[in-house]
Amino acid sequence: MSGETRTHSTSSVSSTCQNCKESFVIDVQDFEFYKKIDIPSPTFCPGCRLQRRLAFRGERALYRRPCSLTGESVVSLYSEDAPFPVYSQKTWWSDKWDPGMYGREFNFSRPFFEQFAELFKAVPRLSLMNKHCVNSDYCPWSIYYKNSFLCVSGNTSEDCYYDFFVIRSKDVFDSAYTEDAELCYECVDCKNLYGSAWCTQCISCSNMWFSEQCVNCTNCFGCIGLRNKEHYLFNKSLSKEEWEKEVERLKSNLPGNFSEIYGRLQRLRLSLPQRFAYMIKCTNCIGDRLFNSKNSKYCYDATNLEDCCYITNSDFIKDSYDVNFFIKSERCYEGLSLPNSYNTFFSIVCWDNRDVYYSDHCFDSSNLFGCIGMRKSSYCVLNKQYKPEEYNQLLEKIIGHMKSTGEWGEFFPVKLSPFGYNESTAPDYFPLTKEEAVKGGFRWAGRTSGLFGKETITWDRIPQQIDKVDDSIVKEILICEKCKKNFRILLQELNFYRKIRIPLPRHCPDCRHGERLAKRNPRKLWPRKCQCAGEKSENSVYQNTAKHSHGNNSCTNEFETSYSPDRKEIVYCESCYNSEIV
Repeated sequence: MSGETRTHSTSSVSSTCQNCKESFVIDVQDFEFYKKIDIPSPTFCPGCRLQRRLAFRGERALYRRPCSLTGESVVSLYSEDAPFPVYSQKTWWSDKWDPGMYGREFNFSRPFFEQFAELFKAVPRLSLMNKHCVNSDYCPWSIYYKNSFLCVSGNTSEDCYYDFFVIRSKDVFDSAYTEDAELCYECVDCKNLYGSAWCTQCISCSNMWFSEQCVNCTNCFGCIGLRNKEHYLFNKSLSKEEWEKEVERLKSNLPGNFSEIYGRLQRLRLSLPQRFAYMIKCTNCIGDRLFNSKNSKYCYDATNLEDCCYITNSDFIKDSYDVNFFIKSERCYEGLSLPNSYNTFFSIVCWDNRDVYYSDHCFDSSNLFGCIGMRKSSYCVLNKQYKPEEYNQLLEKIIGHMKSTGEWGEFFPVKLSPFGYNESTAPDYFPLTKEEAVKGGFRWAGRTSGLFGKETITWDRIPQQIDKVDDSIVKEILICEKCKKNFRILLQELNFYRKIRIPLPRHCPDCRHGERLAKRNPRKLWPRKCQCAGEKSENSVYQNTAKHSHGNNSCTNEFETSYSPDRKEIVYCESCYNSEIV
């Protein structure tokens, strides 16, 4: 590894990632942050740091197993052969056990991670994080859900199925990163949406189908970039009667008309300018899908950030680097799911804490180092209680010891993850084969949730039109046309599909989730320049409709965008895009 990355500097340096061996830059702003929190600069590049953290988060592989204390059957992120005890939610939060009983002395003759691994295997783990939910046992990382199934990381929603990051919504199926929606299907990055399907980045719309980047629209089909429009078909205005007739034709033969719809939509997309990044009310930010943020760079899918870098899936974060799935936290680094935390570093699933290092599943606590499962505790090391002055002296010695072993400043090694790589969130953004994962030091789960070869009916025996599908379908076992995994249709699903008149999905929930993520631009940026050439786009496909600040000359604005240079879309800077679309 490069020695430059372990010291603080007043200028940007290029270093080599000790994991992937690619070069990456640590700039002045980064060095100032690392100096402020007294942490050495990283030896992994941002991508490898993210991959390493995501390998510690499980979401979609769920198992039925007994609680290790009571024997009751529970839904769990961990299979029955996990090498540590697993307690049901009720038992884990109860006073039937004490995490302090697993406390132990720190051994300065051994590496810290080795000692943490032993504690890790001893302390009971929470089967699945799911709080204030009703009839929603299969919704990990969700809060205030009701009558929902296989929704991940959601908040305050009802009658939702197979969603990811859906908030304050009702009757929403197979959607992601969507808020304040109702009666919607396959919608991604949408807000305030009603009665819509297959939409992306639509805001304050209703009855939208196969549409993108529309605002304040209603009754539109196959449209992109419209504002305040009604009865549009592939961006063409129609009378109400014409629109209804053509839309009925297209809807009446789904999925038979998918090819026509997606073909026309793709041609329309390539004929219009695309905004270089989806950022709203942001100042001095670099990234994509950011809202109400300032002075933050290389962040994605986040809101209300300030002075942050390398953040994803977070809200109300300040002065933090390399964190994911956070809310209302400040001064944190290298963490995963640390809501309402302050001064917390190298930790996982630690809620409502402050001054915590290298800890896992700790709640309402402070001044912890290397702890697991602590609740309302303070001044503990490896789950053992100390007096404040003893803790502070021991902490200083441990940090010195970890500096000598090369552990200080590094996140947990991936071999400590409780999940196989194929059980974790990492493959959503860093897909690997079993051989690649094992070579990279990740564990691979030999058995994950799901069945194969148990199907009771084939697709040629199932009608494409939903009104011809009998109730008996809920008793059948189907086969995913993509991965061949078995799945079922629930009665609630069937009723929903009938209500909005869409065909049964032919892919399993996991493949549908992957397909939704594939619709979004990657969490990667490329340097490019605006493709506005004055009166038209530089490829002459799009004719500008308004005067731009640069007149008839080519725009000189440069930016970092998630549209790679080899893509065919026309990419405009914020100013040129707003002149044409907004």
